[in-house]
Amino acid sequence: MQRLLLLLLLAGTAQADTLCSHEREALRAHAGRYAADDLLATLTRTRRWDLAVQAPTGATELQITPQGEVLLSLRWHEAGRLEDEFGPGCLRFDGERVSLHMRHLGMPAHSRFTRVAGPQSAPPAPYAERLLHGCYRSGQGARWCLQGDRIEIDGQAHAVRLLLDPMELPPGGSVLEVTGQTDFWLLRPQGRGWQVHRTSWASAPGHRPPDWRRPWQVLRPE
Repeated sequence: MQRLLLLLLLAGTAQADTLCSHEREALRAHAGRYAADDLLATLTRTRRWDLAVQAPTGATELQITPQGEVLLSLRWHEAGRLEDEFGPGCLRFDGERVSLHMRHLGMPAHSRFTRVAGPQSAPPAPYAERLLHGCYRSGQGARWCLQGDRIEIDGQAHAVRLLLDPMELPPGGSVLEVTGQTDFWLLRPQGRGWQVHRTSWASAPGHRPPDWRRPWQVLRPE
C-alpha cells in the first residue's frame, strides 16, 4: 500500500511542470490565456462581470505569448510583463491549471489561473462566451439569442463586445458595446433571465445610473 501511494505521488508530481519567467523557449509550449480562478468562479456564480473582475486580489488574467513572454493584466486597465514591470516569477503547470509564484509589492505571492483560450484569442471572447449564451423571450415576445460576440433579436444579428475594463463603467452588471448603437446595453441577472438597461460611460455628461426598477427589456428563458 505504501509503495502504491508513493507511485501515485510521483506520478502527480511528474504531471506538473515548473518554469520561471526567463525560460521563454520552454514557456512557448504553454502559450495561451489563463483567467484567475476567483474571476471565473465569481462569474459563474453571479453572472455579473462587474463583480467577477473585482474578485481577484492580484492579476485577473495571465497571458503567455507565442514568444514565451508572460503578461499580467490588472482588470484590463493596466498590464505588464514578468521580468520587466513585475519582476521575475515562476509558473507551475498542471494540465490546464497554472499557479503563479512571485514577489512583487502589492501582488499576492501565489495566484491560480485556468486556461480559457489559445494565444490568438481576442481578450473579450472567452469571457463573453461564458456569460452570453442561450435564448430568451422579451416582454414583447421578441426572441433574443445571446452568442458571445453577438446578440440575435428575432433573427437580426447585432455585433456586441463585452467591456472588460471596469473603469468609467456603471456598476450593476455586464456592459456591452453594440455596433450601431449609441448607448451601451447593460445586462443584469434577473432569476434565470436578464434585465437589459441602456446606459453610457459613468463619466459622460448627464450620465444617470440605471433605474433597476424600470429595465428597457426583461428577458426570460425559453
